[in-house]
Amino acid sequence: MVLAKVNDLNNNGMRVLGISQKTNPSPFGAFSVADENNMVLIGYLAFLDPPKETTAAAVKALQEYGVAVKILTGDNEKVTKYICKQVGLSVDRILTGDQLDDMTDTELAKAAENTTIFAKLSPLQKARVVTLLRENGHSVGYMGDGINDAAAMKASDVGTSVDTAVDIAKESANVILLEKDLMVLEQGIIEGRKTYANMIKYIKMTASSNFGNMFSVLAASAFLPFLPMASIHLILLNLIYDISCTAIPWDNVDAEFLKEPRKWDASSVSKFMLWIGPTSSVFDIVTYLVMYFVICPAVCGGSFHSLDPASQTMFIALFQAGWFVESMWSQTLVIHMIRTPKLPFLRSRASVPVVLLTFTGIAVLTAIPFLPFGAHIGLAALPPVYFTWLAGIIIAYVTLATIMKKLYIRKYGELL
Repeated sequence: MVLAKVNDLNNNGMRVLGISQKTNPSPFGAFSVADENNMVLIGYLAFLDPPKETTAAAVKALQEYGVAVKILTGDNEKVTKYICKQVGLSVDRILTGDQLDDMTDTELAKAAENTTIFAKLSPLQKARVVTLLRENGHSVGYMGDGINDAAAMKASDVGTSVDTAVDIAKESANVILLEKDLMVLEQGIIEGRKTYANMIKYIKMTASSNFGNMFSVLAASAFLPFLPMASIHLILLNLIYDISCTAIPWDNVDAEFLKEPRKWDASSVSKFMLWIGPTSSVFDIVTYLVMYFVICPAVCGGSFHSLDPASQTMFIALFQAGWFVESMWSQTLVIHMIRTPKLPFLRSRASVPVVLLTFTGIAVLTAIPFLPFGAHIGLAALPPVYFTWLAGIIIAYVTLATIMKKLYIRKYGELL
């Protein structure tokens, strides 16, 4: 009868304390465990600790973003099951602390993958579950506010607590929530994934761009009688390009990318570099050919070896200006190509800061050969016909880069 009543209260989410009286207790100061028998039950104290109003929405949001929510608690399975039903968590699979003690680490690691509720756990059992989930290859965050949660928070990748938690819980946490709203967890996940996306964008685009430039310089040095670009030009080009890239942390990220958790894979950078880098080199070499055999001879009055020293100097300045401008156009436009697997500008748009800085960088660098500063660093003003060739080269480059991007995604499953 007593257990039936307790079970009924537990099934309704109540934590229960039994109240009893001792008719003939030991004298004051002589109480002992021996007094805990032959007592008369006189009632119950039932406590209801309902979930926060935002819990159900937060659980749903986390699941939509590919985050599995598991409950590790010291409460009994009946109370936990009731609360989990209220917030939309599956209650089909429950493991208790007693069951955990009978399982090896291998057995528990396998069972933990498909178990949502772990009830009646001790602090060390909580930490054991967290540790095994991490060993299974998961990134594990643990949220708690009590003394019993400290060990599990220490064992997790990211321990989260609230500002009203006990001191030991706050000291063990990596993140402390100041707002009484669990939807902050969703915002944190989104911002974290945006940060990762924009970071990997920059790494991949810079690695592929630098690899392409290196390949282009090697090709030029093997065939040209002069350097395709002077050191000062490379420094200035990289400076303006890097300034353009400073807006990438504030770039938009495709909603599809945010829906799944990602893991850092260094090998993807090298694969991306080898696929996309040579693409820009193809059009760098096309630019070399156009400048060396078409534009520079037309402006300077003949091929390089047929000219006098002064005209050869003009030939070199014009050639270097042509690659200087084309490099900026190709390096900068590839930012918009690489930032998304979708068609840039039409199906996926960069943020306003990225658009403003990248196109400002292109405009500034394109203007340099026409300014006194450009002449001072050894560049010559480009003829109008150059920009007709440039437009064709850039259109062809963007087209080939799009094709290579699609092939890369088909082969490796994702772009970033």
